[in-house]
Amino acid sequence: MIQICRAEDGESFQVSATLRDIERKGSLEHFIHQEIGVDQDAILAYLSDGTRLRTDNVRELVGAQDQTIYVFNKHYLDVEFPEVLKELRVEPPSQLPIEEVLSATPPYKPSHLASQYLRNAHVYLDYITHTLATLRRQHEAIRIACSSLDLNTLDITDVFDGIAVTASRDLARQASLLSFVDADLDIINRVDVHVEFMSPAMRKAIEGGERPRVLGTYVARDRMKLVADGCSRIHNDLRTQFSESEKAVGRLTAGAEVVRSTVTNIKIIEAAEASGRRFHDALDKASEIAAALESPATNHDALMQELKQLDGVLRHEVEVMTRAKNDYTEQCIGALRRISTLNVDLVQLPTTLSELQGKFRAKTNFLHIQRLHNMLYCYGATVIEIVRRKEFSRFFYQRAQSILEVMAKLSANERKRRQVYRGEVHGQLPFDTRGMDDPVPTIDFSPSGSKDWAYSLEREDVDAFLQVVQDSEEYARASSDPAILNSLQEARSALEKLVQKMDNLEAGFDRIAERSLLSASRLSASRRKLTEADEMAFQELSEQLRTAEETRIHLEQNMQQERVKFQGEIHRLTKDIQNAELTAQSERERADALERELHQARAQIESEVSVRCILERRNTELAQDVEGQRQERANALGDATEQASVADALRQELAQVRAQAEEAKALEAKNAAKVNQLLEEQTG
Repeated sequence: MIQICRAEDGESFQVSATLRDIERKGSLEHFIHQEIGVDQDAILAYLSDGTRLRTDNVRELVGAQDQTIYVFNKHYLDVEFPEVLKELRVEPPSQLPIEEVLSATPPYKPSHLASQYLRNAHVYLDYITHTLATLRRQHEAIRIACSSLDLNTLDITDVFDGIAVTASRDLARQASLLSFVDADLDIINRVDVHVEFMSPAMRKAIEGGERPRVLGTYVARDRMKLVADGCSRIHNDLRTQFSESEKAVGRLTAGAEVVRSTVTNIKIIEAAEASGRRFHDALDKASEIAAALESPATNHDALMQELKQLDGVLRHEVEVMTRAKNDYTEQCIGALRRISTLNVDLVQLPTTLSELQGKFRAKTNFLHIQRLHNMLYCYGATVIEIVRRKEFSRFFYQRAQSILEVMAKLSANERKRRQVYRGEVHGQLPFDTRGMDDPVPTIDFSPSGSKDWAYSLEREDVDAFLQVVQDSEEYARASSDPAILNSLQEARSALEKLVQKMDNLEAGFDRIAERSLLSASRLSASRRKLTEADEMAFQELSEQLRTAEETRIHLEQNMQQERVKFQGEIHRLTKDIQNAELTAQSERERADALERELHQARAQIESEVSVRCILERRNTELAQDVEGQRQERANALGDATEQASVADALRQELAQVRAQAEEAKALEAKNAAKVNQLLEEQTG
């Protein structure tokens, strides 16, 4: 049993179909169109877990938590908002007031009136129950849409955050380079190039009175200006595109936050549920009153008045529920339309970010102005490097020569000791000793580098260059150009660090040589100078070291035992986890089977409930018919009783008339007898 839910109004459709039935239709959209009537081109289908359902992945419906498909109608996103609300607006069920029914029909008994009230109440109950169910399905649908939006937004923001760090750094670097272009052009025109870097012909020309070369000689100022203008346009374009992307991502994030707050705002649903509870309370009271009206010993007038008030309460809660339904539909449609608007940015942003990232990675003319900005530092670093290498070669050869002299003295002493042994001991044993005529170990040094330098630059040239930089700083302070001053200070700071490293070259070389070559001999000499107290201290330290070593070994053994124990425990826990996973898998399968049975039971219950509602309505109608027949029979019985009373009265009157007639006949006979007697007396 598949349940298809319309997201916009929460209406649900139970469909007796399987995956095979859907595949026979050719497409999921065609199947949904035939079942609920939504246009195929306007269908967006999702599962309860937020998975987008299409024809190509329709088999995921089999493994879904439930068999519910939420269908979103894109048609409602294109139509004007008021028209959508007008189309989806619901009206409460119209039931005539009982007073109007009474005015059009003969008088009813209180019990019959109560049944009329209960019949209306059950109609309202069906409406309340159905409306609450649609509200919950609407909330679940927009929750799914919001979850999908949040996941896509999170992916976009993660990508943008990765790009934004690099982009911001590159934009700042580009802006800095562009701001330094004029300053860098002025600076390189104030720095002379050392004649050592020039060709012999240029040296002769300078010696002949030609103007010395400066760094600016090698840079075409007009061409560099054109390059800077082009870089400025590229920078502005990149900054604008990055700003627009940043605004789009911010707009997307803010919009997703608004949608999320809208989805989490369930005050309308809570108010509807509270209205439903009030409705059920009033319905229970009305049922109790209707049952009490069956008893003849109750105060019918008071109960009927209370029942009338409860009918008003039920009608009011129906109106409240209808307003809640329409308000929440408006809230859902607004959220869905906002999600649709944000999806436009979701579709465009990946392409925009990819293009932006490609532009930042592309090679541009910023390399030229980068070289221009670094030209002063590169020239100074080259001068310093030439001098540093010469200093390193001097230190290296000097220290190597010192080491060779020390090793030569050691070899000479060893040679003397061997000569003494040969003269005093060698050859006096009755057997031959092999290897005692080996040569004395010696060491030789063959330098690989050349001592002929291409440049004659010395430390004085470095100092002279730093003085030029300092003079340029003074000029920059006098000219009140902060860009020139900042560029010069930046270059001077970096160059001073290089000079400091060069000055520490000898100390660093000596420190390395002492640590690697002379540490063992110095340690031996220092040990020979130790006092007895130091020896005792060393013995104590050795004992402590031995104890610590034993303790360490003991701890390692304990740790090894614990490691073996823990590994066994891990192995056991791994088996338990595997068994638990197998059990969980079987339990999940059992839970899935039970869930399917539960869905079937729910569907059966819903069908039984609908049958029960139909039977209840039929029962109510039959009860109304019986009550009507009983009322007619009571009326007929009253009429018959009244007619019997009239007949009795007529019988009594007839008896009286007959008695009077008999009396009249008797009197007439008596009078006739008297007349006859008188006549006889007269004749006699």
